[in-house]
Amino acid sequence: GENRWRAQRYGISEGMIDFGQHKLVPFSDLIAELLELISEDAEILGCKKEVEAARQLVARGTAADTQRVVYNTAINAGNDKQSALRKVVEHLVEEFHADL
Repeated sequence: GENRWRAQRYGISEGMIDFGQHKLVPFSDLIAELLELISEDAEILGCKKEVEAARQLVARGTAADTQRVVYNTAINAGNDKQSALRKVVEHLVEEFHADL
């Protein structure tokens, strides 16, 4: 419950609660621990490459993080709010087409 709320509110940038340690832990540490725990199963199931992609998520951020960067870059370049939002939509369209 609490970590779900934290993820919705902060994404992956503010850490998660490690209930075993009773403290906030960086998301990257938790992902590393989780990947270590499931490594053998991922190997057996043939999905280790896909599971390891979680490390890239930590390194580059979420899609929401990217959208914020696009928006802030547009604002810093002198675009008004509406133009900056259009830049975000243009980015989303480009990303969608890149995956086709």
